[in-house]
Amino acid sequence: MSNAVHSIFTDHPPDPINQAAQFYFNIPYVYPWQRLVIANIQDILYCHEKNIQIPRTEEVFAKQIVLLPTGAGKSLCFLLPAILCSRPTLIIYPLLALMSDQQRRLEQQGIAYALFRGGQSHTEREAQLQAIRDGARIIIANPEILASASLRRQLTEFNIIHAVIDEAHCVTQWGDTFRPSYLKLPEIITDLAIPVVSAFTATASVPVLNRIKQILFNGEAHLIQGDTDRPNIKYHVVYAYSKMKTVLELTEQYDKPQIIFCSTRYRSEQMAHLAAALYGKDRIRFYHAGLEKKEKREAEQWFLPSTDTILCCTCAFGLGVDKANIRTVIHLDVPPTVEAYIQEAGRGGRDGGITNAIMVWSSQDKKRFENASDRRQQILAEYASGSQCRRQVLLKALNGIETICSGCDVCAGTARQTAFDAERILSFIHKHQGQFTFTQAARKIMFYLNRVRQKNGLIPIWNEPDIKEVLLRLCMEHHITKRKLFYEHNNRLYAKEPSSLPSCIETSD
Repeated sequence: MSNAVHSIFTDHPPDPINQAAQFYFNIPYVYPWQRLVIANIQDILYCHEKNIQIPRTEEVFAKQIVLLPTGAGKSLCFLLPAILCSRPTLIIYPLLALMSDQQRRLEQQGIAYALFRGGQSHTEREAQLQAIRDGARIIIANPEILASASLRRQLTEFNIIHAVIDEAHCVTQWGDTFRPSYLKLPEIITDLAIPVVSAFTATASVPVLNRIKQILFNGEAHLIQGDTDRPNIKYHVVYAYSKMKTVLELTEQYDKPQIIFCSTRYRSEQMAHLAAALYGKDRIRFYHAGLEKKEKREAEQWFLPSTDTILCCTCAFGLGVDKANIRTVIHLDVPPTVEAYIQEAGRGGRDGGITNAIMVWSSQDKKRFENASDRRQQILAEYASGSQCRRQVLLKALNGIETICSGCDVCAGTARQTAFDAERILSFIHKHQGQFTFTQAARKIMFYLNRVRQKNGLIPIWNEPDIKEVLLRLCMEHHITKRKLFYEHNNRLYAKEPSSLPSCIETSD
């Protein structure tokens, strides 16, 4: 290579974005989508810093929504511009866990910040304000603390240039219900005279995006949408009548660490106790919003460095969690919306490693979600039906483009269209037509299923109530009938062929 040609490739000014990424975060380069977002923010911030008139065509970038998948490095998109700007950036988080996680990262990198939250003493509050006076360009807060008029008056002296709303889907998820302070964010941002506003989220369908635009930007905002696909996540749906026992069997089949998402605090504790009986208490814990702060911290410190553990949790363990090597995400209970499912499934595989996301689906789920009035719930029924690529259903929900599936059970041809637990029980009854009453059958099947597990070197997990639950459902769906001869006192069970189980757990009328 000639000196002239060599000069073209080597003699160029250093890239401040890459330099900052390397210096502060030990990241060698930023990805194209990150660079696009950062460039848009930097251009607008620079104009405001230097009092340069912004072209009318560029004004839209002062109000933008950024949709990037979980694990795509969204925080870098707003932290790097904040570090490179001379005026402070306000980052608004929905949860204390997220605030604490960002605080920990900034402290590890030696980056100055100020953090405002409820419960701070006057001395603590003044210390945070002094940090900004001393040059901290990152301010961390939540919507509730910013509702304080006195704090806003104190913050106005710092001439904040950029407001970042992280996990912006929470604006629509919580703003209309138990977090009304989210609806006041536009008022707060106007009160602080912040000229540039960016909303970041990993999961937002078209209705949610439109609602974010309406609440935060009065209906008009620039949208930057990256590739929302997470090709390292393999999607599965497993049909079940006894959901908890099916989840126990799934934990044995898939790699760990694992997360099991449950709908309620009670369910997460119940699932954890069942799993602990199988694996031992040292490998299982539960996590939900009802735990004390100390209990949550202990659970996080236990789970984050682990490689062979299972955490049973509610959605409280999601936002703010930065465990990179989760290999399996199981949903015992179906989340309320498709966005929530994508967000929670995205907790896995943040290191880029292969991860399995498994939704356990029942006939009750099918009835509930198919008949839902909310389209975002109906999409989950479509996803579970297995009539098309599961990945594409999710991407379509996020307005994503079509892609070649990198892994789902439908495309792999491994999707089961019926519930395996029901098949086994129905098969047993069919082979022993009229031999057992309801209670006798439950006891016999329990012994049978546990004996099969023991032959395979596994610990027995089935009990009579589990079997009775499945038998009762099969009776309600008319796959099992009860009959007795004229001289008998008790009904005996008769079953149809296991192949009679409907595809995708369709319930009978």
